[in-house]
Amino acid sequence: MIFFLLLPIQALIRTITNNRPLVQFKQLAERTVVLMEVSIMYRANEFAPWQKLDQNTPIKTDLLITCSPDRDWTTMNKNPQFVAEYTGTGTKPTFFFTSQVNTMHRFALMLPVPNVGMYGAEMKLYEGRAKNPNVISQTDSTLRELERQIRYAIGACQEIENVMRMDLMDEGEYDGIMASTARLILGSILFKIVVVMVTFVYFNKKLKQFYVTKKIAMK
Repeated sequence: MIFFLLLPIQALIRTITNNRPLVQFKQLAERTVVLMEVSIMYRANEFAPWQKLDQNTPIKTDLLITCSPDRDWTTMNKNPQFVAEYTGTGTKPTFFFTSQVNTMHRFALMLPVPNVGMYGAEMKLYEGRAKNPNVISQTDSTLRELERQIRYAIGACQEIENVMRMDLMDEGEYDGIMASTARLILGSILFKIVVVMVTFVYFNKKLKQFYVTKKIAMK
């Protein structure tokens, strides 16, 4: 079971202002695992470039998670339902969350520090496989999906081969098209495998760091 192709949903630095948290919305199925990474930045003024803070900077972040009672994001501001609240420390806090219901979720990040207008944050939200709270390994199901795609691609090649032979296509042209098709399919499959494995290694590394930091597990 690896995390199902974790992709960051928005990763740009946004300024944190007073009484206005940084917010992201995400439609989640029930029992879906979410990992959020935050990087706190600082700049001297609004025209200066963002600078990374030292990892030992004593800073606290609050994450408030609410959800819509009727799966409609427009009701989030009128009648949101409380889901969870977390506190992170340091300049690169990590938050780990598992959804309980199938609805729209709101992730609001707050930074209770003075001179808040000079701080910003880069938020990366990763979503796991829908209705699957397992986060250690999902490799088997991913590889099964790749095998299914390989079988589909082989079947498609055989169909193309039959059509081409029926049309008595020139052998040289036929071989060229088949070789190009095979390279395209193989490249696509290899790319997916690389993406899956890189994501797997990255997420498990971050998850291990999270467990060690929270003293849930030991190195």
